[in-house]
Amino acid sequence: MLLTKQQLLTEITSNLGTQEERKIARFEGYTEGILLYVDTCAMYNSFAAFETAISYLKFNRGGWVIVQGYNTREQAVEGHEYWIKKLTTLPLPTSLFDVYLHVEFVATIETQESTDDTN
Repeated sequence: MLLTKQQLLTEITSNLGTQEERKIARFEGYTEGILLYVDTCAMYNSFAAFETAISYLKFNRGGWVIVQGYNTREQAVEGHEYWIKKLTTLPLPTSLFDVYLHVEFVATIETQESTDDTN
């Protein structure tokens, strides 16, 4: 029996697992008083089997930056620890390169004073 495109898509995506099932590790902490997330998980729609992404206000306005991809779970665990250390130890990197988008995000931060138009 042949499946329709919708049935095939449903069959494929139903086997991908929830985010909790795909999670390798997640770090939530502060660097320079700013909330930092380092998230490493298994990926099924990416260039690598596992990837680490960073969310930190100084890069990409806090949007996710995919900083590294891995072929194995062991590499992903090691990479996750590497990125935590890199982003919690001063001096911080001056940029992050998104390996999925092929875009470099230079460190910037908009303070309340620079974005406040009520002066």
